[in-house]
This record gives sequence, structure tokens and C-alpha cells, in this order.
Amino acid sequence: MVEYSSSDKYLKQIKAKDIIRYLKTHDWKEIPTRNSNTTKYKSPSPISDNGTYLELLVPLNEKYKDYSHVIELIIENISIFEARSFEEALSQILILADRLKTGILEARKGMIPLNQGISLYKGLQDLIIYSACSEFERIPAKRYPRKLGDAIKYAETSLLGQSELGSYVANIYLPLPRPALEYPWNTNIEPFPRKVVLRILRGLEDLASSVNENSSDPIVDNYEKGLNSNMCDALINIIDVGMGNEVVVKSILEPVYSFPDGILTEFILNPSNKYYLAEARDILMENAPIEEEGVFYGYPEILKHPQEKAKGTIKLKCINIVPKRTVTITMELNPSDYQRVIEAHRSDRDIKIKGVLERIKGRYYLKDPQELEVLEEDSEEPWYALGKF
Repeated sequence: MVEYSSSDKYLKQIKAKDIIRYLKTHDWKEIPTRNSNTTKYKSPSPISDNGTYLELLVPLNEKYKDYSHVIELIIENISIFEARSFEEALSQILILADRLKTGILEARKGMIPLNQGISLYKGLQDLIIYSACSEFERIPAKRYPRKLGDAIKYAETSLLGQSELGSYVANIYLPLPRPALEYPWNTNIEPFPRKVVLRILRGLEDLASSVNENSSDPIVDNYEKGLNSNMCDALINIIDVGMGNEVVVKSILEPVYSFPDGILTEFILNPSNKYYLAEARDILMENAPIEEEGVFYGYPEILKHPQEKAKGTIKLKCINIVPKRTVTITMELNPSDYQRVIEAHRSDRDIKIKGVLERIKGRYYLKDPQELEVLEEDSEEPWYALGKF
């Protein structure tokens, strides 16, 4: 573990405004003080039965000779009050984020072969991406034939943290938006990164239930809120990196956002878990809805209701899916593409768009729509001669 001191470069990065912002967003109350060079904050709850609160005096002048040492003491007090490590509190002050922490126990001298280390981070990245895939979808899929573009872009916002001594540890930070101080109730709303992490944790809990019940049913039955088949594959790859050793997966959730009571945040994976993950993966793949990646042409219909308009939802009447039939595909577009489609609709133009077509109970949905193109009236696309329908 990294040793922190008053001369540590991470402590030197922390400004008084970082401490103050952290305390305010974690419900510490400011206490008036006459000293213009300091500000004082009181803990959200008492630290003793007699109603005594913890008070922190934050120096505002960073040129104060003991500034770094005082900041170190403040963070130490915060970590004790919040019952977490100094490292975790320091990291959260530097960046507001949830953390996924994966460690391979018994790694020799805290090291593993290079290709295994690369595979571990690849497995974690896939776990995050495919969790994000399900969170982006209106109806989460059992499997994804490819990584959704939005999920890949989201995963690129994750940050790689430093490792730790004693065992091989991979730290991934998923940055969270800072809640507006004037709207404290917003902390009850789950931001997207938190949803991604909670899906992973629920899926790992389903895996633990599968082991206890000696059945993959808990994973399969709960795929809409837990593991999809791709996430099962990612966990199998992470277990393989352990080369027979146990792998610990832990999440440190930023307390500024509330999270479900009783949520488990630490799990131990071992090679025997692969059986349930592989079985669940195969069942989910076998029963997955029909999906097809391709390019689709048609005439866009704009949904009439204002609340649906705000979502950028359209229906596309297509003729290139089922022979001699028109098929309606529902999709949600980003604001820019949605405005382009509105103009195309007003101009009586057809569009061309790429994505993954999914059929669910006889209805068609386009996932990950991209590369939108508004076709000209004299378009030479081979299907265009069929005219409007």
C-alpha cells in the first residue's frame, strides 16, 4: 500500500477548495468563524453518545507552513469518521468516483506475467463495457453481438488507479458527476456510472447464489438487472488470469450518492465458479432474441407525444428487412441525429442508418444507431425505386 506523508505528491495536489467541496457534498455543516484564513466544518452526525461532533478546521491559505500536514490530518479524520482507509478518502477527494478493485491472491511477490496483467485489465474493461451496454438499453439484452458504441465511449471515461503491494491489484475508477450543492436531493438519483457498478455487484451476488444452489438459474433469471452473457465471459477471463488462485473483486462506492441497503461489495472468485458462468452464458446465448447488424433504409415517422420527442425516439418504416413487407423499427437517437431526422421528415426524405436490429416478441428495435444519412430525392439506392409506402 502506498505510504502517505506530508510531502507526498498526492497530498500536494489537494487544494482547500477540494476539501471544502468534499465536506459540503458529504453533509458536513459549516460553522461561522472570525478567522478569515480558516473555515470550520462539523460532522453530519455525533461521534459519541453525549452528542459531541467532530470539527475540522480547514486552512484557506495554502502558503501556511504546515498546510500539507494539516490537510493530511483532516483526511485522516475524515477516513476515521467514514470508517474507510486513508487511501480511499484521499482518492475520493481527488476525484469523485466509484472504484472497482480486483486482486489476485498469492500473486508471487505481488507480480504476475505481463500477458496475464493485460488480460486482467481487458477483462475488467469488458465487464464495464457490457454492463454499460445493458444500462444503455431500454430492454437489456441477454447477449450483445458486439460492443455498443456508447458503451465503449463511456468505458473510456474510466481511470486506471495505482496498484498495491502484497498482491496483484488492479484499480479502476468510474468518475461520478458532482452533485449540485443547491440540489442535495439529487444524491438519491443513481448516476449512470453507479448503475454500471451496481449491475456488476448484483451479477456477482447472483453468481454466489448459483454456487450455493448448485444451479446457474439465479444468473439466467436475473440477467435484466445482473449479468448478460458477455459479462459472464468477462468474469471467466478474469478468473483465468488468476491461474488457479482466488481473485477478489471489490467495489468502494462513493458515499455521497446513496446505494441500496444490504448491497454486497466484496466477492471471491475461484476456478469452480467458471462452470456456472459458462452454463449461464450458453443458456443466455441460446435464448437470446434474434439480432442482426446491418444498414437499414426507410421513411422516418416522428412520435407525436412531447415526452417521447424529448427522448429522440422515432419509428422507421423499412422495406429491406422482410420481403414484400414494410416493417417498423423503433429507435432512440442522440439529439443531433434526432434533429436531422425531423428535418428529413419535414422534407419528405428517407434516411439510411446503421445499427443492431433486435426482434422482441414480434417487434423490431434498433440498438446503437449510428452513421445516419439523409438521402437525396434522386438517390440511386437500389431499394428507392419502390417509392414511398
